[in-house]
Amino acid sequence: MDLLRDRVAAALLDERSEEPDPVRRAIRALVKGYGRRGKVRRILMETLFAHGGSEEMARPVYEIADLVLRHHERVLPAGAAKPSEIGMFVISRAVDSVIRTATYEAVPFLESREFEDELIRLVHGYLMVGR
Repeated sequence: MDLLRDRVAAALLDERSEEPDPVRRAIRALVKGYGRRGKVRRILMETLFAHGGSEEMARPVYEIADLVLRHHERVLPAGAAKPSEIGMFVISRAVDSVIRTATYEAVPFLESREFEDELIRLVHGYLMVGR
């Protein structure tokens, strides 16, 4: 989980990437991280939840959400206001939960461009509505 957190953080802050959208870079890193060894990850997720390890799984998500809040001007879409802590909780957990569920269910489109596009639309839409 720490390695995945580090990859997502690096993707968010990588201003030298050919991909200009930090949200897309972060989602891509998260999808790839969860998608690797899907069956093993499913077993680990089930084991952690069964043994009260949900806090361990949530910690990296909190850390990424905090990173986004600290660097919101660099990583959020142009025109997006800095989300509140509650707003950041909602959108970060929404994205993480969708990707975890897709991994858990072993959906065939997990690493597809369309899935990535839908997640980006979710994030951009959430951040831009009412702003």
